[in-house]
Amino acid sequence: MRRVTSMIIGAVAIMLAMMPPAAAGDATYQQVRMADLQSHPETYDGKSIQIVGVFRYALADNWLYPSRDAAAKRDRHQAIYLKINWAKIIEEQYLKPMDNRVVAIAGEFHFDGSSPGDGAMRFSDVMDITSLPCGPHIFRQNGLFGTNERPCPTAP
Repeated sequence: MRRVTSMIIGAVAIMLAMMPPAAAGDATYQQVRMADLQSHPETYDGKSIQIVGVFRYALADNWLYPSRDAAAKRDRHQAIYLKINWAKIIEEQYLKPMDNRVVAIAGEFHFDGSSPGDGAMRFSDVMDITSLPCGPHIFRQNGLFGTNERPCPTAP
């Protein structure tokens, strides 16, 4: 199961690499692999980045994990904390359905230099969440929220 999840996330990362970087407002996000971020978080401190992982939703306690296995175990030593400053109704309506899905997250990343877990690696302000390879997409731009749906391919 872990191997299949890793293969899926790897395939999604390749698809993401072929897409143009996400943009919200005037920000353009550098695409970063989860392994690179975990190995050298200080390199990305204060930068606007985009990363792929498994999103776990819980009102005011959202995390991005490198695999479904880590997400199922809620292993926060491997996770990145997501500070989502969005209205509760927006979170419940749009983010809750994205729980346990592979997503691309874009925002400003911070690392406080402490050991992993408990929010040492975190996005201080998430601006864009896109379900991959298809499904919901929610973003904040100029203080306003927007959503759209990325259509899933249908079998012939």
